Amino acid sequence: MTNPYDLDLDRNPANFQPLTPLSFLERAASVFPDRTAIIHGSLRRSYADFYARTRIFGDPTDSKYTVIEGYRLVNGTIGFRSDGPWEVSLWARNLFNVHYLQNVTVQAGNSGLIVGTPNDPRTYGVTLRARY
Repeated sequence: MTNPYDLDLDRNPANFQPLTPLSFLERAASVFPDRTAIIHGSLRRSYADFYARTRIFGDPTDSKYTVIEGYRLVNGTIGFRSDGPWEVSLWARNLFNVHYLQNVTVQAGNSGLIVGTPNDPRTYGVTLRARY
């Protein structure tokens, strides 16, 4: 007979969550807040301090609704420069099309309105340049 505790245990959001670099940092800050996370020369930073520096309040109210979580962006440029005056390059911004908020503010007065500015989407292009 099959053990009922071994049934239906496929990975799903309820029983498995991979640790991304930012979620690992959040977990390390909650489990080991006073442990040293960064050593750079004489500088020492704890996990709690390191995690606090990956988040920013979008408004001076320090409301939990205006916290902007850390995010990672990848931009890239590759190009070719000839011996002559010509130069060509391909470029991309926000290469993996990460969605994030650039700014979050609380509306003046007691309206309860919180406004956020979304990021720019992935953009790419070609630059052709001639030097003379």
